[in-house]
Amino acid sequence: MIYRLGLLQLQQEQYDEAKVNFQRLVDRKQRRDEGHYYLGRVEEEKDDNQTAIAEFEKVSQGQYY
Repeated sequence: MIYRLGLLQLQQEQYDEAKVNFQRLVDRKQRRDEGHYYLGRVEEEKDDNQTAIAEFEKVSQGQYY
């Protein structure tokens, strides 16, 4: 549920809200790779490329890497 809500918020450009939900995924150790990937996407949209790169680097090898 948190994952889908974060995706919807990202699509609607509600970046701060999306960031909270993707961070919850990471904190709860649920869908961590997706959480870090989408945290990176949020930071990209907010023009914070350094933080975006840091989040992308936390993604394990797989679908999002």
